[in-house]
Amino acid sequence: MKATKMDVDFIGRDMDVGLHRFGLTARSPGHFQGQGQVGICTQAVMPWRARVILKTVDGNVGSWFDFDVIRS
Repeated sequence: MKATKMDVDFIGRDMDVGLHRFGLTARSPGHFQGQGQVGICTQAVMPWRARVILKTVDGNVGSWFDFDVIRS
């Protein structure tokens, strides 16, 4: 599968914090790179979902993974 563009969305799993979308830059075939950030939360643990969206000539495909940010 050849991606023409890739974005990552950070979404609060338990709290509506809006959509944080970050575009990634193609560095070499099949490799994208970028920077993003998640907001500060008043909770001790903030559960997030990172949704990866690949744009291809045949349409969008993607997946997600869940992670927690623990305030120290």
